[in-house]
Amino acid sequence: MLKAENNSLFHSKIFVELISKSFKNTVIKSFIIGDALIYGIETKHYFIKQLYILPFGLYLPNFSLENYNKFLEIIKIEKKKYQHIVINNFPNNNLNIKINAFKKIDRTCHILNLNKPLEVLLKDFSETRQKHIKRIAKRNELKIFATNNEEYFKEYYQIYLNSLERWKESSPAYSYDLISNLYKVENLKLWVAELNGKMLSGMICFYGDNCVFDWLAATLINEDYKKLYPAVAVQYEVIKHAINNGYNFVNMGASDNLSGVKEFKESWNADTVQYQTIIYQSKLFRLLKNIQNLFIN
Repeated sequence: MLKAENNSLFHSKIFVELISKSFKNTVIKSFIIGDALIYGIETKHYFIKQLYILPFGLYLPNFSLENYNKFLEIIKIEKKKYQHIVINNFPNNNLNIKINAFKKIDRTCHILNLNKPLEVLLKDFSETRQKHIKRIAKRNELKIFATNNEEYFKEYYQIYLNSLERWKESSPAYSYDLISNLYKVENLKLWVAELNGKMLSGMICFYGDNCVFDWLAATLINEDYKKLYPAVAVQYEVIKHAINNGYNFVNMGASDNLSGVKEFKESWNADTVQYQTIIYQSKLFRLLKNIQNLFIN
């Protein structure tokens, strides 16, 4: 039976079907690599066809060199069909292989290695973070739990919209239809911090064979709840659960242009890890982008 390789995280049919609805004129593509099934999303706008493996900065599996080579051979053939292709490599798996007509962009994410018992790992967190964790435990007011209940995903979306103000984003990157249906994805959990039945913070996490990926976190912006540290409470429970269940690391994701989010991740002593985005753009696509930029500027 075909399956995604270890740590594929995102390459499940249900999830890809959900995110494909975020784009117009889409076709779901699948590629057999060894005994793995890898997904991509093809979009078409007039005569411009694009391929994302996958959109939203989501990764390839943690390929072996052999399977990565097989994947690239397929992409070289597929390249003829598209004007634009985007592929994100798994962090720290930037195999040094040149692909003609493709360029590589270096990016970073934050990864917390779970190679120590929780009580030892705790000492590596910043002093401020350690104080917050102690205060959360002492006050014992928040209820922290993981859920796949549909109603919580609907409630989470409202908190996500509230967080856009803090992130200085004018419009949501993720739709209500996508977020509210994520309860259907098997390897996904929504972690919640709740006070008297009211959700204050949430984090959507994907679970691979040996890693956890903090995909999307949001916290209600309200001075009344600030000193309860709900975002800290959720992140700590995600880490604790991962350690207790034998996961090797927590990938906290990228923090491009979000200094506050970056500082939050660094306070957990997460390592900055490089990964690469591989991009193909045809001459026609580059020309159209340049024309578009002239009108925007």
